[in-house]
Amino acid sequence: MNVPRFAFREKVMIRRSTLLAGFLAAIVLAAPAAGQDETEADAEDTASQPAVTVESAESTYLPDLLRLAEISGSMQYLRTLCGEADDNWRQAVGTIIANSGGNEAIERRLTAAYNRGYRRYASYHRTCTPASVSAAERFRIEGSLLSKSLVDRFGN
Repeated sequence: MNVPRFAFREKVMIRRSTLLAGFLAAIVLAAPAAGQDETEADAEDTASQPAVTVESAESTYLPDLLRLAEISGSMQYLRTLCGEADDNWRQAVGTIIANSGGNEAIERRLTAAYNRGYRRYASYHRTCTPASVSAAERFRIEGSLLSKSLVDRFGN
């Protein structure tokens, strides 16, 4: 079985047709600043703070991003299997990884989640069946709800 290898630092462009990728990028960009009312004094303090760590992300939005990465891996496999070959789902995860602040631990976890989702369905869906189409639709709905929830909670 030929499972695509995911490049960590690959530069990706978002296609207009990938609304989810836009949501995901907004989540990653907005999440570290979510809930902060910045004054001039706060801005100085923020500038001296370290980047988002695994621990701080773990308690806020990382679990949801990991689930979105896993959903994206599954969607990439299922849509390709059912003849709708595009790279949108992989690009969405690439966008998240590109905006992770260079934190290699987070990048590895996001990549592993994407690959886990891809391999999970590749292991038992060999042809496109009604069950494959149904699973893809369920993932599309779950991913949409999850990304909306993240934007609502952590977006500006």
